[in-house]
Amino acid sequence: MATFSGTRLESINYAALFQFNHLSPKIQGHLRRVYQTLALVVLFAAAGAYAHILYGLGGLSTHLGFIGCTIALALTPREEEGKRWSILMGCGFLQGCSLGELVEYVLHVDPSIVGVAFAGALAVFVCFSASAAMASRRSFLYLGGVLSSALSMMFTMTLAGWLFGASRFVFNLEVYVGLLIFCGFILFDTQLIIEKAAGGDTDYITHALDLFVDFVAIFVRLLIVLLQKNEDKERRERRRKDRR
Repeated sequence: MATFSGTRLESINYAALFQFNHLSPKIQGHLRRVYQTLALVVLFAAAGAYAHILYGLGGLSTHLGFIGCTIALALTPREEEGKRWSILMGCGFLQGCSLGELVEYVLHVDPSIVGVAFAGALAVFVCFSASAAMASRRSFLYLGGVLSSALSMMFTMTLAGWLFGASRFVFNLEVYVGLLIFCGFILFDTQLIIEKAAGGDTDYITHALDLFVDFVAIFVRLLIVLLQKNEDKERRERRRKDRR
């Protein structure tokens, strides 16, 4: 047990765990800008979810609107930074509206689930993105092909479920496997952003959108997992009462 003695613990330089000296100041500055922009997009998404709860804005139109905004963002010249920034915030708001129905339902079941899911998604994102930033350059880029293939398979499973009716096992498989896939995408996208910035691509708006998609995917799946656990708990409690 000497390994965990006070002397050994005091000798650990915890500050060194969060140093990014292997990244140039330019890349570090770009990452800060990406994360700051991402935080604003998440705030706009929260506003969109709240707007749906108040006015029922979410639906097919907001799903299509989000897709349209992402296309518009890709087609808008980078020189028009203000316009692209506004489109990005529109993406966040529309995505929030689209998620509003799920969030509203979960709030009716147990309001604490939303807060726990958000905190969990934030913790997962910070841990994986920081790990990718602190790891050796390009060490996670090999995941790109694997993750894309896995995502294609998951999409095929989802489509088959819509057409033929999916069992709960298949649905849970999509949720949990999807959670792992998007954790991998956080690693991959963070390192890809670093490499793009090193090569001169400092499009922080597009990079923030990439990470936003990852964050939302994690948040939605955590919501579903926690909701299922809550429903299973209530089901067990009802069975116990019925047996009495």
